[in-house]
Amino acid sequence: MEYEFVKGVNVFRAPNAWGKTSLAKGLLSVMTSAIKAEDLINVNSDRSYVQVEIDGKRYYRKIVVKGKGGKILEESKLMLDDPRALLLGYFSPENPLVSKILAGEEDVTWFITEVGEISKLKAKKSELENEKTNLLRDLEFLKASYSRVKEIKSKLEKIYLEIEELKKSKDFLSKKILESIEISKKNRADVLRSRLEVKRERYAMLVNRLNKLREELNKINQELVTEGVASITEKLERINAELREISAKRGEIEGRLKSLEFLGEKVKEAEKAHTDHCPLCGTKVDPESWRRRLQSITEELKGLGEALRSLAIKEAELNTKKREIEALLKESQKKLERKSAIESEIAKIEKELNELDYQIKDLEIQIKSNDERTSKEMTMVLTSDKAMENRLKELEEQRKSLEFELQEYPPETTILEEIQRKSARLKEVDEELAEVEQNLTRNITIAVSSFQTELSELLSKLGFSYTAKIEVVNDKMLLKVYKGNTELGVKRLSTSEKTALALALIASAAKAFFAPPIMILDETVMAFDETRFRQLVDYLTRFSKYIIITRADTNLSLESQMVPMAQQA
Repeated sequence: MEYEFVKGVNVFRAPNAWGKTSLAKGLLSVMTSAIKAEDLINVNSDRSYVQVEIDGKRYYRKIVVKGKGGKILEESKLMLDDPRALLLGYFSPENPLVSKILAGEEDVTWFITEVGEISKLKAKKSELENEKTNLLRDLEFLKASYSRVKEIKSKLEKIYLEIEELKKSKDFLSKKILESIEISKKNRADVLRSRLEVKRERYAMLVNRLNKLREELNKINQELVTEGVASITEKLERINAELREISAKRGEIEGRLKSLEFLGEKVKEAEKAHTDHCPLCGTKVDPESWRRRLQSITEELKGLGEALRSLAIKEAELNTKKREIEALLKESQKKLERKSAIESEIAKIEKELNELDYQIKDLEIQIKSNDERTSKEMTMVLTSDKAMENRLKELEEQRKSLEFELQEYPPETTILEEIQRKSARLKEVDEELAEVEQNLTRNITIAVSSFQTELSELLSKLGFSYTAKIEVVNDKMLLKVYKGNTELGVKRLSTSEKTALALALIASAAKAFFAPPIMILDETVMAFDETRFRQLVDYLTRFSKYIIITRADTNLSLESQMVPMAQQA
C-alpha cells in the first residue's frame, strides 16, 4: 500500500480490517522503536517494509524473517526515536491514556512522569547522589593519604638527621641513644594513647547511639502493640464494606426517585387535563383522585430525598474515618520499616563494640609493654658496647619501613592534583543536582500549567460547560473536574467530555514537552458531532505538521481523502 499525505489534515477511509491499524502502526514505527519489528510483520508474510518521505527526507524500516528459526533482521532509519510518540502521536482506544480516561480514572501521575521524563530526571538525581557519595569518600581517603605522606616524609627527615649525627659523633653515642630511646618511647606512647583515646571516644559514641536506638525501638514496639496493624486493616475493610453498601442503597433510591419524578409529571398533566383514564396504562380513573395521588407521590419523594441526604452524611463521615485509618496504617508501616532499620543498625553497632573492646584492651597492653620495652632498651645501652650499632640498626629498619610505606603512595603532587580534580567534579555534581531538582519541579509545574491553558481553550472551542485541573495530592497528580463549584469526578462525564479531557492532556504534553510530527486519530473514539469534530481538528493542527484521521467506510475499496489545512472549516 502506498499513500500520499499533505501537510495539515488528511482523512483515510477504508472498510474495517482493510489496513487502518496497519497504517497507524507503520507511521508510528518511524517515530519510535517501541513498535517492535515483529508487530510490523503479517502472520502470513516473511518480510515487511515501511517507508515515510517528509520534506525530501526518507525514513524507513525494512524487516525480514530468516531461516526456520524465524530470526528477525531489521534495517532502519527513524525520523526520531522517542517512546512518547505512542502516547502523544496516536489517539485511539489502544492509547493507555485514552482508555484510562474513558474508564474514569483520575490518576495521571504515570502520564506526566513518562511524557515529562520525570523518571529519567529521578534516575539522574540518584546517579548524581551516588557519585557525590563516592567523591566524598575518595576525597576523604586522598586527604588522609596526603597527610600520611607528609607525616612519613617528616619522620624520614628526622631519621636521616639522627643517623648522620650518630655517625659524626661517637663520643656522645650513649647519650644520644638514650635520648632517642626516650623520644621513641614517648612517640610510641603518644601514638598508642592517641589511638586508645580515639577508640574510647568511638566506643562511647557508639554506646550512646546504641542506647538511643534501643529507646527508639522500645517506643516503636510499644506504639505498634497499641495500634495493632491487623486491627487497623480490619477496621478499614469494614468501612469499605459499609461504603459499598451505601453506594448500592443510593443507586436504588436514585432509581426510585427518577421513576417517581416521571410518574409525578404524568399525574400533574392528568390532573390539569382532568382526564378520567391513566396516561400510562389506559385504565379508567376517577378524575378527583389525581390530587390524592400527586400528594402521595410528593410525600414519597420528600422521604427519598431525606434518605439520600442521610446517606450522603454517613458516607462523608465514613470517608473521613477511612482517610484517618489509611493514614494510621501508612504510619504503622513506616514504623515497621524504621524498626527493621534500627535492628539492623543495632546489630552492626554491637559487632563494632565487640571489636573496639578487643582493640582497646590490646592497646592498653601495648602501652604497658612499651614502658617495659624502653626499660630493657636503656639497660642494654648502658651495659653494652654495641649500643650505637643497635640504634643505627633500629633507625635503618625504621627508615626502610617508612620508605617502603612511602612507595605504596602516589607522589605528593599527584595526590594533590587528584584532590583538586575530584573537588572540582564534586562542585560540578552539586550544580548538576541543583539543576536536576529545578528541572523536576519545572516539568511538573509546566505540565499542570499547560494542561489548564489547553483545556480551557479546547473546552471553549467545543462548547463544554465543565472545567478541570490537575491537583497534586500525596505526591499523586489527580484530574479534578468541576461544574460550577461542584466536583463531578471523571466517571460522571459523558464520553465526548472524557475524550476532550484526554485530548487536552495530550495537547498540553505536546506543547510542553514533545510534539510528534505526525498525529494519528482513530475516529471511533471521537464521540463528537460534525461541528465539534471540525473545531477539534482545527485545534490539533497547531501541534503536528500532519494530522491523519482514520475513518470506517462501508465501501469495499481503499480510499484516501486529503484535506489540507487551508480547507478546514
